[in-house]
Amino acid sequence: MGMNFESHNMESLGNDLEYYEKCFENYLKISNRYVNWLQWIVTVFDENLLPKLKPNGRKDSSPLKMLGIGCSDGTIDYDFVRRWSAYYPKIFNRALEPGDAIENYQQIVTDKPITGATWKFHHQSWEEFCSEVPPGSEKFHFINAISVLYYMEDWRREVMNMYEYLEDGGLLLIVVTADHNRSWKLPEQFPELTDHPAEKVNSKTVEEFLKTESVNFKTVMLRTVVDISSIFEDGSADGKKLLDFLTHVKDFEQTASPEMVSKFKKYLKNGDCTYRESGRILLDNSCGALIIEKSTPK
Repeated sequence: MGMNFESHNMESLGNDLEYYEKCFENYLKISNRYVNWLQWIVTVFDENLLPKLKPNGRKDSSPLKMLGIGCSDGTIDYDFVRRWSAYYPKIFNRALEPGDAIENYQQIVTDKPITGATWKFHHQSWEEFCSEVPPGSEKFHFINAISVLYYMEDWRREVMNMYEYLEDGGLLLIVVTADHNRSWKLPEQFPELTDHPAEKVNSKTVEEFLKTESVNFKTVMLRTVVDISSIFEDGSADGKKLLDFLTHVKDFEQTASPEMVSKFKKYLKNGDCTYRESGRILLDNSCGALIIEKSTPK
């Protein structure tokens, strides 16, 4: 998932999956992203997903087959299942997550079961799943891959693998950082961040690839903002994890050169990727959702 940096003694955050999860959970805790996500899902679901997969007439008796890739703690995936259950009395959902956060997802399902919905949990990566269940050998009506392409060695190949798992007329939801998201242009300002996810993929690169493959898709933007003020508060544990998450470097402040740490913080405080509101420093972290539809053969 990660690698060692060439300069200094910096280590990729991706090399320590357990710590990465803590940093990601901290990021979600101090931002309004989950609130925005769940509000945004309503719009995406009602306007873009439901019209294409809604059963004709009264409730369909055949199960809706779902695949969640990199589900984390299940907050978003569970909400998708809940919404689809209003239209499909039977749902089968495979949930993939290589980290221990999958245990939280399993607990949510135990505490709040959904009538007619069944889950199969896979404590493994997408690549491991593909080796066990080859692309095309099983089909799904709806697949979601939220913030996972960054960690795939060849994301273009994996997007097409996901496409192979779709039923005809099925939908694939991919969420990545927006191409206009200035906070994800950090590698341009700091080339030392050689393993930063933003180097690999954003909404524009995915759009361009899908066009070359003649795949039908639609992009919906989600504007999200994160309060990064804690980074500038001495001794803040939240600020430390947030800084590590933004740089994608484990223990960034302790392992990067003092000059780089100072330069990076100065850029966050005064650069064009942040703005101030009510005395807080806010960072734009907008995302793009690509809704891909597998054409039905004529």
